[in-house]
Amino acid sequence: MRPSDGAIVQEWAAKDSRRPLGYNGSAVKSGLGIRLDDPSQGHSLRRTPLRLGLLLSVAALAAPAVGGAATDFAQDILPILEARCQTCHPASGGQANLALVSRESILVGGKSGPAINPGNPDSSLLMSKVSGSKPLMPPVGDPLSADQVDILRAWIAEGALGDGDQTSLDRTWWSFRPLVQPPVPESGDRAANEIDRFVAARLAEHGLKPSPAADRSTLIRRLTFDLHGL
Repeated sequence: MRPSDGAIVQEWAAKDSRRPLGYNGSAVKSGLGIRLDDPSQGHSLRRTPLRLGLLLSVAALAAPAVGGAATDFAQDILPILEARCQTCHPASGGQANLALVSRESILVGGKSGPAINPGNPDSSLLMSKVSGSKPLMPPVGDPLSADQVDILRAWIAEGALGDGDQTSLDRTWWSFRPLVQPPVPESGDRAANEIDRFVAARLAEHGLKPSPAADRSTLIRRLTFDLHGL
């Protein structure tokens, strides 16, 4: 799916998902190349919520990331170093025995020590050389642009992460946290197992009571929907 296709679906969902894309009272063809209002073709979104969910999921993946994204070394930092720094600081070391070719070489640094202090751009040697009213580096040509300086500063402030490193946001995500055995709440009404106890405790926290137990016919109806869909 192209990003433009994702935008089409997102716009449709935001405005009125009860109508097909481009609805004007007659059958239409969407930007995805399917007739969304023709059940005979198997594309009726109103009758197939699963397809709608898949389309919206793909649209979300196609949309650009917004906020919270860590600065990427390969895509954001390395192009700046290659264009403006590696003439004097190639892989062989160059001036001050400093190679600005990889995250590792930057951390090792040169004669004056590490070029950066991860998490603290203000105390990083690299930032002191390329920023300020009269930058010392690069010695030839124009200084780095304000955007380039900001990108370097952001990368260092985020911890100077390399490819494959976890961001601070990643480390707080539930799947990255170590497993723990939480205390099981006291038994609630009709709690048949530990999971029921957690549910009952959360309901009580919000002043709610569980719904009555479903009868046999209701359970069969739910199972039928699970197996065959709506």
